[in-house]
Amino acid sequence: MNIPKEVLRFLPFVGAGVLAYALYAITNYFLTRPRGKYRRLGAADETVVLPATFGSEQHKIRLAFTRFHIDVAGKETQARTIAFIAAGLLGFLFMRAGLLMSPVISIVGAGLGYLLVNAAIEGSWKKVQMEIDGELPLFLTGFSSTVQIQQDKLSAVYEEAQTLNPDGPLRKWLLERFVNDYERHGQTIFPELIKEAFGISNSLGVMMYMIQRFWVAGGDWGDAFVLGTENLEGILDARIMGDAEGANARSSILAIAALLVIVIVIMTRNPTTREIISSPLIQIGYVGLFAWMIFGWKVQTNMINEAF
Repeated sequence: MNIPKEVLRFLPFVGAGVLAYALYAITNYFLTRPRGKYRRLGAADETVVLPATFGSEQHKIRLAFTRFHIDVAGKETQARTIAFIAAGLLGFLFMRAGLLMSPVISIVGAGLGYLLVNAAIEGSWKKVQMEIDGELPLFLTGFSSTVQIQQDKLSAVYEEAQTLNPDGPLRKWLLERFVNDYERHGQTIFPELIKEAFGISNSLGVMMYMIQRFWVAGGDWGDAFVLGTENLEGILDARIMGDAEGANARSSILAIAALLVIVIVIMTRNPTTREIISSPLIQIGYVGLFAWMIFGWKVQTNMINEAF
């Protein structure tokens, strides 16, 4: 049977897509299969996993897999390991079958897969941080107004949290961590909450510090609290604009990387340039280019995160 050359050129990509879906299905099966080691409550077949601390490594991994509609609660380490293996295998196959690199050079694709999984985890967490910073001005404006007429400060936090996005992370943290834990432990919970808030977002940590001062000092610190919230709102607005500019810069690097891959694919499918691409020196040069872009991506991301 004679298969057109145009079709043969795309078969490696079709095979990689099929393999990716198969790995997704297998991963989803093993991660969603009930495990007997988790704590059981009520019925014999009912299991529950303790919630992960907001901002912890387990929480970040759960966020990343939730984007793909996979629940890995209680199995975060296994899920990340499987993702590393799957991404590394796909990266190797892409370099070998898609870009026609040598087997030795294609091993770099496995390393790229490892970096992509870590980037996906950090990207999911960064998205949560940006959502929190984006809603903080709304909460601060409402809370600073409500506490001027509401004697019960905890009720004011609860009321303003209810006005936030029902699916947003800030509302969840305020209700589940701030309100619930304060009801159980009182003001002694503030140091722990402030420490956790700074681990999530510097802006959230500053807000919690100001709320604690206002909580303890009461009306004597009311005017200073209102002024502080207004200043923090201005800083948050500037930070949101900075994050948007940073996202554009990161998108530019991704666009350059995508163009480089497209150029390599075109050259490897062209009989005239295929022999040039197959040269070990040229392949090492391409690997160097990919490594340089990844290095630039990491440096730029760190600079943006430190600046904002």
